[in-house]
Amino acid sequence: MRSYHPLGRVVTLVALVSPLWWSSPLGAAPRPARPIAVTRIEPREPALRATGLTDLRAVSEETPPSHIGLDPASYRRLKRWAATSPAAPPPALRLEFRAEGSEVAHRASGPPLQRSFAGIDLVQPFNFGVEPPDSTVAANAGRVLEATNAGIRLTRDDGTNPLSATLQEFFGEPPFPAAFLFDPRVFFDRNALNRRFFLAVLERDSLARQSWLHLAVSRSDRPAALDAASWCRYKIDFRDQRPDPVNPDVGWADFPQLGVGADALLVATNQWGFTFGSGIAYLRVFHKLILEDNAAACPGSPMYSFVPAQVSGNINDFTLSPVQHYSAPASFPGHQNPAYVVSNLTFQNTLYRVWRVSNVASGNPTLDLASLHGSFYDLAPDAAQAGSSQGLDTLVPWISQAAGVGNAVWATHSTVCNVGGGANESCIRVLRFEVGQAADGSPTATLSQELTFGGTSDGVSLWMPGLAVNQAERTLVSFHTSSPASNLSVWYTTKGLLEPSYASPTSVSDGTCPGLNNGRRNGDYVTAFTDPDFTNFWVAGERSVELLPEFCEWQTWIAKAR
Repeated sequence: MRSYHPLGRVVTLVALVSPLWWSSPLGAAPRPARPIAVTRIEPREPALRATGLTDLRAVSEETPPSHIGLDPASYRRLKRWAATSPAAPPPALRLEFRAEGSEVAHRASGPPLQRSFAGIDLVQPFNFGVEPPDSTVAANAGRVLEATNAGIRLTRDDGTNPLSATLQEFFGEPPFPAAFLFDPRVFFDRNALNRRFFLAVLERDSLARQSWLHLAVSRSDRPAALDAASWCRYKIDFRDQRPDPVNPDVGWADFPQLGVGADALLVATNQWGFTFGSGIAYLRVFHKLILEDNAAACPGSPMYSFVPAQVSGNINDFTLSPVQHYSAPASFPGHQNPAYVVSNLTFQNTLYRVWRVSNVASGNPTLDLASLHGSFYDLAPDAAQAGSSQGLDTLVPWISQAAGVGNAVWATHSTVCNVGGGANESCIRVLRFEVGQAADGSPTATLSQELTFGGTSDGVSLWMPGLAVNQAERTLVSFHTSSPASNLSVWYTTKGLLEPSYASPTSVSDGTCPGLNNGRRNGDYVTAFTDPDFTNFWVAGERSVELLPEFCEWQTWIAKAR
């Protein structure tokens, strides 16, 4: 099957900062917020359970209402409206994707793949049949760690010699449905004296109204196994810690995002009530240097909990994306080793926020922010696909990944667009912020690049972008794509700092099968990651394939690119 995919162009915008401050009276100096709670986490080393589960029941990982805080009818109504919303602008430039051909490895003008191999798929024995996958990947020289909602897999950097386990097995929990683990995130921290892999996974028990984060930290930069000698593991209470929450039935954590600074590990989540209710964002901050000093023994660490809505006074502060700092931003007077977080709003807005966490190593961390405006963004409709009238869910335009080099912070999200005058599609936006500090100590951020790209022809959608940046500030953007002529696939493109647009994109792996047996859901994120060599990149995403006869399902694919 041949598929045709297109991509879009650059619009650059520079915006001024307008900081917002919590409890700061008019004319008073800005006052950064303190954490609402300080607790301590301790290692927990369960025995790795036996691998080899063969139960292939398809288990729905979650539903759109619990994930985005809307009832199903409202969510589907908004998605239908997004298809014809007159607010959708066309991309200014649309770059042509190559048509797939078995005789052509990759288009010469596109960014080349160095290697690629199949990742986890639905029917692998350790997988347990969970869907969607939510594929995430990180790598070091000689090691690749992939995680999905199904499980984890540690391989050599060419995909060979795999070691695998379900999430429950790895963290010593009973099999599903006794323990429901989901939404993994992995990262390899190159910006460290003791370089380590991090794996973060959520767990929810709705009957007992419990919510945890399972955190694993490798005990070397090249773990050889999945056992206690190679990993430190923690099980952390992640319920709502506010003394007087608006939603009184405490909260469970959802949609984690993971970032690191010079001395901070940041985990952001959306918190929901166990009965349906409004959500709120949380940001937990750990002392990264303590957690990474674990070769001899697994240490405890403080955990600082922030609720950003209490910083800005705005209940729309939601779905935070901690920056994955590949090199450290500068310190400023009163703010040592800052680490940044980027966020936007859910629907119909122009607002972006850049949050700053600093002074973690001192034991007295603070959170403050700068707000600024870019171009309009909004919810995109479901994506069309070949051979099926059912669209694929493009979710909502939250910041999906953020990465940084020094004082430059990059972020990406999807947005609605219109190509060809027919129904609207999903496009991708990439932003570059430059962070600093004003004379009064408040953070500053300017928007130096804003690039929105989309499909060449009517009906081509790009969504769920991941982003990574290397030392020269070349960015790689990975994403899912489909069209009336193609199936769910994962592609990527790259751009140099001063180049005006992204290159002709390259396929990581194309889908071959219409539809997904789990319906519209095709995961929550696609991962991009900068190799520790600070030059090359890794990508992990999902495609649709016929894994069994007349059984169209997901398979993840991993690639190294430059």
